[in-house]
Amino acid sequence: MTLTQIHALLAVLEYGGFTEASKRLYMTQSAVSQAISALEEELGVDILIRERRKEIELTAAGSRIVRHLRAIQRDVNAVKEIAEQEKKNPARTLRIGCFPSACACILPGVIRYFESHHPNVKIIPYE
Repeated sequence: MTLTQIHALLAVLEYGGFTEASKRLYMTQSAVSQAISALEEELGVDILIRERRKEIELTAAGSRIVRHLRAIQRDVNAVKEIAEQEKKNPARTLRIGCFPSACACILPGVIRYFESHHPNVKIIPYE
């Protein structure tokens, strides 16, 4: 199962047909159809009811499968969003010099507080 197959199927459902889905995905109609057929073959079940001149319909198994595929798509989008945020806010290092007594007593609480508010900053204390 590939993301291309998942995107193709969900696009056909979202846009109501193969023609519009293929335009939105910048794929040929044949490629969209082949992606969905390959997904159905891999899973061993029909997902779509294919009848000419009818709206796109899901089989019973297709309805259950699509719920999970939409969740996969949401998770993939969330991962991409995290990556984009990381690119915008790269990890940084802050080195703090302090006296030994401060490193042992005061600094641990300050570091925990700071790191909870600034997760992309790694603090390295040194004496």
